[in-house]
Amino acid sequence: MQNITINEIKKGRLLAMISYLGPLSLITLIISNNKYVLFHSKQSMRLFIVYIIPYIIFTKLEQKNIMWRASDALVSLIILFIIYMSLEGINNALSGKLKKLPIINKIFIKKKKML
Repeated sequence: MQNITINEIKKGRLLAMISYLGPLSLITLIISNNKYVLFHSKQSMRLFIVYIIPYIIFTKLEQKNIMWRASDALVSLIILFIIYMSLEGINNALSGKLKKLPIINKIFIKKKKML
C-alpha cells in the first residue's frame, strides 16, 4: 500500500484513532504529517462525508414536511452503519493496520473513476 514505517505506526496510533471521532478527522488531516495518521484521517473523512450528505438531505426534507415514516428507519440504519465503520476504523488504527474500510472506499473509488 504505502511506505509507512513501524515507527510511524507506533507514534500515530492514538491520533489515527482520534481521527475516527467525527469531524476530528479534518483536524488530524491538517495537523499531522505522519503517513499512518493521514491514511486513517482520509478514511475517516470519507466516512464523515457519507454521514453528512444524508443528514443534510433528511434535515431539509424534514423542514419541508416531506419526511415519511420509512425515512426514520433509513436514518437509523445509516447511523448504525457509520458507527460500525467507525469502530472498525478505530480497531484498525489501534491495531496498526492499514486496512481500507470496505464499502466506504468502494463508493469513493467509483466516483473518482467517473471524474
